Amino acid sequence: MRGAGGLALAALTAGAVFLSARAGRQVVVTDSPQNKEPEKNISILEVMGLENVTEALTTEPGANSTKRGIRNNNPLNIEKGDDWLGLDASQTDPRFAQFIDARYGFRAATRIVGGAYRSRGVDTLAGILGAWAPKSENDLRAYIDHVSNRSGILPMQTVTRDLYPQLFEAMTLHENGEQPYTLDFIREGVSWA
Repeated sequence: MRGAGGLALAALTAGAVFLSARAGRQVVVTDSPQNKEPEKNISILEVMGLENVTEALTTEPGANSTKRGIRNNNPLNIEKGDDWLGLDASQTDPRFAQFIDARYGFRAATRIVGGAYRSRGVDTLAGILGAWAPKSENDLRAYIDHVSNRSGILPMQTVTRDLYPQLFEAMTLHENGEQPYTLDFIREGVSWA
């Protein structure tokens, strides 16, 4: 419950915990007025048993990456332009879309490959990568060879939706030089499309 001055009060068995929104998320624990020990300032996270919450948040896939696509939660470096579901409100990258979660990046890639490309008859590995990667910026032959070797998809093989997770996993590695996502994580993003 909120009290005056931004304080919330929660009763404990032997005393009280005061949570202050203005005190940097600190709590003061006191047992009773008779307590001889001085008050101890501890983190609210410690009280809640979540002292490692910061570590948990930074262990999200790609949280510590310096790679642009990973930082942007856009592992396949989809360019800005479409109003994708899951776009971050703050679009600070000058060229590439930024998503609130990388699964939205995989969702957008699924919509591109399974929608726009497929409707134009672009459905082989070589065709998809030829449309995806501008020749002016990429060695297309090396891109195709790398993705084919990593994913097991042959260059002239039709890439069906069930192969998108393997395709996107290999493309993520090629696009970023690292690949922090599990196939299950990528599959989840594909399933959102």
